[in-house]
Amino acid sequence: MGEVSATNFSVDNDLTVIKAEVNPDNKKQVILTFNQSLADKTTYKVTVNGVKSSTGVEMKESSTSEFTYEIGEVNKIELTKSKFVKGDKIADFVKLTNDKGIDVTSEYKVAISSTSGTVTDEDGTIGDVTNSEVAYVQVTVKNASGEIVKQSDALKVTLAPTAVTTLVKFGLGTNVDSVTEFNKAVKDGNLVSEMKLSDSPHLELLVKNNGAEQVVKANDITKIENLTPTVAVVSNEEGELKVKALSTGTAQVKLTIGDFVTTLSFTVKADSKIANATLDKSSLYFNTADDVSGFSAVNVKIADQYNKEIKATVDAESGKVSVGGKEVGTLSVKSSNTNVAKANLNDVTTESSSLPVTITEVGKGTATITVTFKDTKGNVVFTKTLNVTGKDAGAFAGYVIETDANAIDLDKDVAPEANDDAVNFIVYEVDANGNKIKAVDAASVTLNIQGYDKDPQIKKYINIKADSDSVAVVNENAFKTFAGSGTLNVDVLVNGTKIGTKSISYNNTDPVATKAVVNTVDIVVDNDKVSGENQPLNINELFIGHYDENNNKYTLSPKLFIQDQFGKTIDWDAGSPGTLVNTDALATEGIQFTITNQSNVVIENGHASLANGKTSGSFTVVVSDVDTTQVSDLLSAPVAFKVTIVD
Repeated sequence: MGEVSATNFSVDNDLTVIKAEVNPDNKKQVILTFNQSLADKTTYKVTVNGVKSSTGVEMKESSTSEFTYEIGEVNKIELTKSKFVKGDKIADFVKLTNDKGIDVTSEYKVAISSTSGTVTDEDGTIGDVTNSEVAYVQVTVKNASGEIVKQSDALKVTLAPTAVTTLVKFGLGTNVDSVTEFNKAVKDGNLVSEMKLSDSPHLELLVKNNGAEQVVKANDITKIENLTPTVAVVSNEEGELKVKALSTGTAQVKLTIGDFVTTLSFTVKADSKIANATLDKSSLYFNTADDVSGFSAVNVKIADQYNKEIKATVDAESGKVSVGGKEVGTLSVKSSNTNVAKANLNDVTTESSSLPVTITEVGKGTATITVTFKDTKGNVVFTKTLNVTGKDAGAFAGYVIETDANAIDLDKDVAPEANDDAVNFIVYEVDANGNKIKAVDAASVTLNIQGYDKDPQIKKYINIKADSDSVAVVNENAFKTFAGSGTLNVDVLVNGTKIGTKSISYNNTDPVATKAVVNTVDIVVDNDKVSGENQPLNINELFIGHYDENNNKYTLSPKLFIQDQFGKTIDWDAGSPGTLVNTDALATEGIQFTITNQSNVVIENGHASLANGKTSGSFTVVVSDVDTTQVSDLLSAPVAFKVTIVD
């Protein structure tokens, strides 16, 4: 048998073939899916037309075959799982088969009785479970008339506070309450597998509970066993798992969640301390021919032993340096020749990783400025130097253009991330040897951006900042709107005359909606299992999903995915339907779609429900466009998928 489609088959008695596929295990068989359930003791005629063999030979004439469908008596009653937790309905996990082994569960109704008072109704709904218990249940099977047709023997089940089976991942850091928050915290580096000695992070666990991912609540953990208490101790503090470190090393803790036991290992590192520094200038030049004594700020950028920035305060008079309010050492600055330049510390009263030193011009010659940091025991931690030259500059010979950066990132900068959304320009007069004479008055400097013609829209996002010599991001929504990259050439003019050009590259490292992708695989929806109640299907939820916040899972998975400029999917914010985690959101009527091929369904006010007396129905959704509040026309071409609703 070659390829087949639903159009190759037709059936009488109001049946429609909605899907046809060749059985991969037996190429002579075709599996048909119908638009509704078959009726008991009913004969159906199937007509086959246009089917091709595996070699491409088409069947010229149609072929007809009849079969009679009989549900048959229930031969076997079983449960598809044996462990149940609060909120589970045992009836949902009953499987009925006839004597031919065919699943006939949907043809009957079942009622549950149990030896446990925790099973609260005929659906077998599980109430509060404090401790695991073994119970027995009996399944009573009834036909459409309500008559009892079969009862099971006593079936042994376990009722448990949780049904955790797998640890997906864990992290130390910020407090999270949902799967979406957990994954975002991991992505942002706010949940990690290590901590510092003075930290007191939350311990967060993502597990599979009853088949769905879930963030563990501290009160659901029945036992905490600290295996390395001299390194770190985990405890439940007011409903939150908190970690207290006592020494550096590898910590281990064993956690019991119902019947599930897992052991976690994480690293405790030494607290950050000032270990190194860089100077933002390697040399300075002063024009001693200028009547005004010059000065310059040199920033000492400090880092810890992990090569990460560390913030401190400085008392300029004593040189004392403090981190987190605790004195950690002394910073000093010295000039080798005070007849050329003097050096002084500056007060830093708000913690910063950049500690300024002021270098003041005195006279001609050369000097070496030495910056030294010693710890509280007087040990030298680092020594950094820069050279200062003071000499008379020659006559004006031209200009030099300096910038503090050569690239702009249109992302949203959140502290402590550095702000990289501007490039600042300074123009100096120089002599024939390139020695700086003086800075040109900013009022005489004009910037003119070239390159808008290659990408005109960039003008809305990057431009000359008003009343400044800066090229900067000028649109506060650029981080979620603009996905381009490129280069701008900036002409620099002094008193209207062009003196040179600087190139600035730009890009956006934050995700921006660039493409919409719709999962076009046909879907079957049981309205009872979306919201937990038999309500009409909200058609918009086909696209963005239905998220159950109580159980931290999607009961209807989204079919619409928004990709960024890097081809990665931007997650939906589960707590705010229709909103992406980059804060962009679907526009009002942002999904343009039409409904066609309706069968046994009623479409009304954006909702779909079964027609009266029908147990299944279907319709086709054709999506033609997707827009967010920031980006339009995300869908490259119309797509369609079929939705079948069952009761």
